[in-house]
Amino acid sequence: MKRILTLALVVSLFPASLLLSPVEAKDPAESNAPATSASVIVLRRCLVDYEETTVLGAPSASILQDCLVRRGDRVKAGQVLGRLFDQDVRADMEFQAAKAANDTEIRLGKAEYDSAVLKFKKSQQLHERRFVSPEELGLERLNVERAQLAVEKAEHEQKLSQLEYRKAAAEVRSREFIAPHDGIVVEVNKHRGESVVVSDPIFRLVNIDRLKVIGSLNINDAWAAGAGAKVKIYPEIAGAELEVEREVFTGQVVFVGSEIDPETQTCRVVAEIDNRNGKLKSGVEARMEIFPSETADKAAAPGGEVKASRPVATIPVTGTQPK
Repeated sequence: MKRILTLALVVSLFPASLLLSPVEAKDPAESNAPATSASVIVLRRCLVDYEETTVLGAPSASILQDCLVRRGDRVKAGQVLGRLFDQDVRADMEFQAAKAANDTEIRLGKAEYDSAVLKFKKSQQLHERRFVSPEELGLERLNVERAQLAVEKAEHEQKLSQLEYRKAAAEVRSREFIAPHDGIVVEVNKHRGESVVVSDPIFRLVNIDRLKVIGSLNINDAWAAGAGAKVKIYPEIAGAELEVEREVFTGQVVFVGSEIDPETQTCRVVAEIDNRNGKLKSGVEARMEIFPSETADKAAAPGGEVKASRPVATIPVTGTQPK
């Protein structure tokens, strides 16, 4: 009787919900599922940097013959910033240019060909009257063919001369430092008459019109923030209250990293923005607001990338850029 009373007492102490409702097991996959895309993803302390930064180095040991820009000058793509010593290759280029333009051999060969054709026609007429033997007529025919080959040879040699000129002109251009994109010269490390060695950095050029903003994206948002998503950038400069902090810059996500940092559970995200009137400076921090794609199928997984409006490259460049 005591055991029945004790059991009834213990049962009465538990809530009815625990006794009547079965315990539901949680699916482990649900705990690792990405968070639902929010209307806005906010990233703080993002780094602002120039999208295009180019260092122009020397291709060979030489002397800086010309320095045509100063620090702070704004330049256009294709503009010559300076030259190494090029008087030797420039003289060879002028020689090849004169040689390629000379068509005397071609004109002389054509004149000899016309003369050979005329002689052959006369010999042909005389041969019909039996005043010229078949052997003599055959020799005149060979003279015509020889003259024709001489013209073709002269034309071929002129084409080779034109190629030699192009080669010499390329050698001259290789001694020039040419801006690969629009921008501002921020470094001039050598002056006229100074010696340079291979890969010596001579000029550094940055494009202040386009900026990239680099942030760390939480793993929960890595699948929501796809390449091409709209972004808004708000400068946040610690320890200062500046006018630029009231500005808003718009752009798009151009890259979402495919590698997740196991310690921070974040991946790299890069956005590209237009720098209106050069107001924003490289090196400052900013808040990035990402507006994910409206539908899930438009959102790119980590590693997605879209082509930027300008080339994304920061490499030493010397000479004319190949297209």
